[in-house]
Amino acid sequence: MMTWEVIEESGSVYEIKVAECLWAKTFQEKNAADIGYATICYSDFSDARVYHSKIKLERTKTIMQGDDCCNHRWTWEG
Repeated sequence: MMTWEVIEESGSVYEIKVAECLWAKTFQEKNAADIGYATICYSDFSDARVYHSKIKLERTKTIMQGDDCCNHRWTWEG
């Protein structure tokens, strides 16, 4: 299960706040959040660039790393 809300949606920005994440819950229950971050969360950055070279992802919080939420902000550069 994943629960999120859209924070901003404009022509060049799409931002969401994730409040619940099944991936984080599963890895944390197994004391493997570091593996979860490396395999699930960290790849989000390269995935954004692979999708399109002008998309940049910014994120300063992840549930996987113990924060209360994940904040994803995709920006179209240019």
